[in-house]
Amino acid sequence: MGKNILITGASGRLGNFVAPYLQDKGYNITCTDIVLPKPDSENAKRGFPFVKADLMEIGDIMKAIAMAQPDIIVHLGAIPFN
Repeated sequence: MGKNILITGASGRLGNFVAPYLQDKGYNITCTDIVLPKPDSENAKRGFPFVKADLMEIGDIMKAIAMAQPDIIVHLGAIPFN
């Protein structure tokens, strides 16, 4: 069985490349972000488990960790400025 990975910021551009890549390498992926994934995104198409979470809220973080039971957390969560 592969390791469990929780990916923060998974709805973003980079998250939609990293999550499928890691799944193809045999990892179990759970995604989290403050925004829902777009229906046509790669992550949505693959049907990854998703937890809507604000990384500034400890309750949200704990919910995502409890669901994913991660061995590894890949932190891509950020708020980009235009």
